[in-house]
Amino acid sequence: MFKKSKIRKKFNEAYNQGNEQEIEQLLNEYPWLIEEWEAKQSGDSDSLVVLSALGVMEDELSGPAPIEEIGFCLRVDFQNKMDDSTINSYLEENRDLGYCKNAGNGWRLTSEGEKIVDNYLNAHAV
Repeated sequence: MFKKSKIRKKFNEAYNQGNEQEIEQLLNEYPWLIEEWEAKQSGDSDSLVVLSALGVMEDELSGPAPIEEIGFCLRVDFQNKMDDSTINSYLEENRDLGYCKNAGNGWRLTSEGEKIVDNYLNAHAV
């Protein structure tokens, strides 16, 4: 993880300086940077944050995450307060995209949703 942090820092410096040669070299050497960069560029959309909170809670609970728990995670871990109906609408939107699904009394990520959440969380790790 420490090595990735140093590589991210080096990439960000090259980007801020407009050093295209170094950017290209880093992207060729570390292809995972492309996925992280794309996740960052897509912004911190509320939909993606809700999906990430679902992933965190699903891991913590080792099973489907109820909306109340996703809302708790949003407030505590992502400093983002949303009401249950807003969270539900984002989850339904992501369900239609194939990123999550209803599971009993909660929600679960699909394998595609897991990839998106992993990329988002890795790109926004401190």
